[in-house]
Amino acid sequence: MSEVEGRSERSERARALARAGGMLARRSHSRLEVERALSRSVDVEIARLVVAELEAASLLDDDRYAAELVAYRLRKGWGPHRIRFDLEQAGIERALARELVDAIDADDLRRAGVVAVGAREGAAAVRRLSARGFEGGAATSH
Repeated sequence: MSEVEGRSERSERARALARAGGMLARRSHSRLEVERALSRSVDVEIARLVVAELEAASLLDDDRYAAELVAYRLRKGWGPHRIRFDLEQAGIERALARELVDAIDADDLRRAGVVAVGAREGAAAVRRLSARGFEGGAATSH
């Protein structure tokens, strides 16, 4: 590798680190989300290297991200099916997604259902719960 190529790669890495830092300063992200975002502006190998460095420094942690996403989605009125889907879309392992969703406290799930329904009643409330990823029976538990 020539000196110019080395400088270019270091510059790309620095750009990727800056971008990842900005992303993580705003909110947690999954490994896959950061890698995808970085790959749009830098070489895929550099994106993977930066992601690995962030993980090694504990700045990027899929387990922490997944737990934060579950808590956030519940506060916003989303149900377990949608939360599991969102976790898997973010690259969280299916087993971890299932474990986190299965561990949702019944009271937290009830509160999420209340948020989802809002002022809706009857069929509109049932449709809203279904659209938000709740089971059919959740409509009667709010």
